[in-house]
Amino acid sequence: MARACASSSLIPAVNKLGTVPLMIATSEDVKARYLAPVARGEAMFSYALSEPEAGSDAAAMKTKAVRIDSGYVLNGVKRWITNAGVSKYYTVMAVTDPSAGANGISAFVLEDGDPGFTFGAPEHKLGIKGSPTRELYFDDCAIPADRLIGAEGEGFKVALRTLDHVRERKQFGQPVADFQGLQFMIADMAMKLEAARQFTYAAAARSERAMAGEKIDDQGLAPRRPDPRRRRTDDHGRVAERTGGLGHGRVFGVVSVPDIRELAVGSRPRLAA
Repeated sequence: MARACASSSLIPAVNKLGTVPLMIATSEDVKARYLAPVARGEAMFSYALSEPEAGSDAAAMKTKAVRIDSGYVLNGVKRWITNAGVSKYYTVMAVTDPSAGANGISAFVLEDGDPGFTFGAPEHKLGIKGSPTRELYFDDCAIPADRLIGAEGEGFKVALRTLDHVRERKQFGQPVADFQGLQFMIADMAMKLEAARQFTYAAAARSERAMAGEKIDDQGLAPRRPDPRRRRTDDHGRVAERTGGLGHGRVFGVVSVPDIRELAVGSRPRLAA
């Protein structure tokens, strides 16, 4: 599906992220209530973990869920949420015990239309524009107690189990990351990237010396120098295999597809600073 349309491929991918926490940590009643509509094609799930100041450091999240008699009240912001505004259900991580660090994070199911739950404007992305991405806002958003996924304090553990695709995904009876061929590929990428970097530095140093009037012989360097454009193109393809469509967004730092094409086919490419 992704080969034909990356945006379309995110529909099942994001639904999986949103539903896996329920599959591994909720009762059969909750599963029937929320997973059955997804299976019938009547609803979609989104997954809300990242925040403005808690992207890679998810344990630093600020969104809070305070216990009240009838359930919980959520306040906070989630950022970079795929299919926000389109999905009917949302798996949301929030802090229930600020003193417990990562062990004080809990997971909840939010529904589109819950009072105090609103969306930000669509993000302007580098690619995959057919898949909407927005912020989620929670302003005194009250939800019933049965929306808690698992037990209080287990949210971060559930999040890690959900996101750890490479380690948990198995083929032929072992984790994909344990395959020696994959390890060779990553080592080869690191080696060639470092070689390209060092050749670039060496060329820059020789250029400075030449500009200062020194006669420079680069015949020994030129025939063997790696092409950074080719290195960037090849490695992008390999990294994209492991990060999926999300690797093309600004937040993950992977170069965009248009940049790659320009670097690969342009006769005099413009290298971004």
